[in-house]
Amino acid sequence: MNARPAIATFCLFLGAIGLAGSLPCSSPDSPEGSQSEPVGGNCQDETGVHATSKASTPARADGTVAVHAVNLLDGQPMHPAAGWIPEEERALGHEYSLDTTRGHYTLRITAPDRAMEWSRRLTPSLDVPEWPILLVRYRAERLRTDSQDYGIFLQDRRAPAGGFPAVSQSEFIADGKPHEIRVNLFEYKPHHAISHIRLRIHSGKEGNGVLHVEGMGFIAPAQGQEEPLYSLIGKIGYEDGAASRQASDELIERGDKATVDALVAVLGDKVNQRNNVASRILATIGGEYVVDRLMVAAQDGEPPAQRSAAIEALGRIGNRRSTGPVVQALGSSANRNLREISAWALGEIGGPRSVEPLVRALGDEDEHVGQQAAVSLSRIGGDRVTEAMATALESNENYRVRVCALRYLNDTDRAGALGRAVAKLQDASPMVRAQAAHQLAAIDQPGSADILVSLLRDDPNGYVRAAAACALGKKHDVTFMGFLVTALEDPYSRVRLEATKGLGELDDIRAIPALVTALTDSAPEVRMVAAETLSELEWSPETRSERVRYSLAKLMWGAAEKEAQFARSQDALPVIAKGYIELDVPVLLGLEEHTGWRKKRGEERGRDASVPWIEFSVAEGELVATMELGCWSGPKARFAAKVSLLDQDGTTAAHSKAVFETSGEVVTLAHWELHSVHFAFGPWDHLPAVTTFQAMVEESPPK
Repeated sequence: MNARPAIATFCLFLGAIGLAGSLPCSSPDSPEGSQSEPVGGNCQDETGVHATSKASTPARADGTVAVHAVNLLDGQPMHPAAGWIPEEERALGHEYSLDTTRGHYTLRITAPDRAMEWSRRLTPSLDVPEWPILLVRYRAERLRTDSQDYGIFLQDRRAPAGGFPAVSQSEFIADGKPHEIRVNLFEYKPHHAISHIRLRIHSGKEGNGVLHVEGMGFIAPAQGQEEPLYSLIGKIGYEDGAASRQASDELIERGDKATVDALVAVLGDKVNQRNNVASRILATIGGEYVVDRLMVAAQDGEPPAQRSAAIEALGRIGNRRSTGPVVQALGSSANRNLREISAWALGEIGGPRSVEPLVRALGDEDEHVGQQAAVSLSRIGGDRVTEAMATALESNENYRVRVCALRYLNDTDRAGALGRAVAKLQDASPMVRAQAAHQLAAIDQPGSADILVSLLRDDPNGYVRAAAACALGKKHDVTFMGFLVTALEDPYSRVRLEATKGLGELDDIRAIPALVTALTDSAPEVRMVAAETLSELEWSPETRSERVRYSLAKLMWGAAEKEAQFARSQDALPVIAKGYIELDVPVLLGLEEHTGWRKKRGEERGRDASVPWIEFSVAEGELVATMELGCWSGPKARFAAKVSLLDQDGTTAAHSKAVFETSGEVVTLAHWELHSVHFAFGPWDHLPAVTTFQAMVEESPPK
């Protein structure tokens, strides 16, 4: 395991325009200054870059493999406008030269104390986890080596012209002898693949500074050899899940001190969330050495990202020896996220030393930290925790803490649960009142259901009424069915949803009429739950309208199309659907795929898509219609929907327009969201001649 692995080489050669043939590549394991046979020959790929493939390249006698060779024949000094040459020296271009006639490339600056840079784009970009070591073989003379300016800069697209200096000018040894530099690129935490390489030299006071680059490349482990530790570390993260999992498994299997040290070193690296993955690997490896290293990484003064990742790992391990640095972070850090993860970790570590710091954290200025402290105290338990929770329930200003305290106290002291729940129904926070309602569902004492009925009927907050409906359903008492049926008319859709679920909890066929009515609810989730509950009650739709509504609620698009009218789109105008007016029966709309929204047909559908439909009805003498269609949530867009009513001659008798917008919500990807669009056409008795309609939806310009 400690043996030096065989390596492969990705060679880069910078030369002058017009150089023909392949260039020699110095083998990384050959004696200094020697050269191996040419790599890649004159075989060019579709990009014009000389290349050979891994599969066809044989291993050499010295154990290396020429995996990929690139001839960079057009390396050029950067244009003065790039700012690398001071304004007054821009005319001195003749003092800089690049020579390739000796089989390698020579960069020369004749003027004294001058700097110049050469640049080359890598095509394709270089993947650092695959090629993690930069190798440079060179001879230098009369260069200024007291500068900390970069000698080799690698651009990784972290920002415009962003990257990192892989080699400084002070690392060049200007004694005219052969030298070699190797750089582990992972030490610089590259953000992306390497897209450009820049080489910069600075002549000394006597001028005529020269850098002979006899070999430059990137090396990687050969196939069949153990992958170097730095390469595995570079692969962990969320950008490539499969590669990350494979590398994680191998790191866990190794689990030695070198692996632990390498993982601890990247706990502050947030690129692709590498630190989070490293934290989980360390927790899986476990052991005293891991705990010791994590405790050092979690100390005050270290970067917050590193401390958070280290403390998360300590929490997962649960070794009580690590309580000290976690308590310190919870009590003194100005970073909210660090305090929150510390509160969580103490709950996982447990023990008496964790209790008092968590009790103090109940009063943290950030409500989420206080909430996590309450959750962690609930995990630890004990008399001191009960005392602290009772105090917090009465006086803590953070409603999240009061919710946790109420839940904990009711779980640990059932005898006093009813009194506490009733008292908290007067809490100023609707979240606390909702929690009290949920607690009442599990309290089998006289009067608890009556309290829920009162909440369902009278509380001004919809979230609390929804909690009361949910709790009332869990009582499984048909006596209260009427109150749940009444709640189906609540203006807040969450209340109607919980009432529908509550009727399902009763498992009584007497709820069927109310559930059939719920199939017409404006909220898709209410219709879906109603349809599922009706299925469980073995109900079958009797009328055509019921069959269509039931099929739509169950997302059975094929069944709906068999029963419902399908308003076809017109060939010349695919965004317009035309059909016959029917009252109280949904009509499917055959609108073609359109910017921001689409239709899908067939039985195989998920919940992320739907067929658009429209339903006409008469309400208080007015003809109205509701159109429902699905849209992608992002990017945010504005749409105009128009419905026209036509008489027998095809003349427009009335029309109505409505505008709606997508939410624009994109977490990782855009999601499918349903929109209900409403139209009004005027008195129905004034429209006796209308027989057909046209519906269209088109993207509307923003306001």
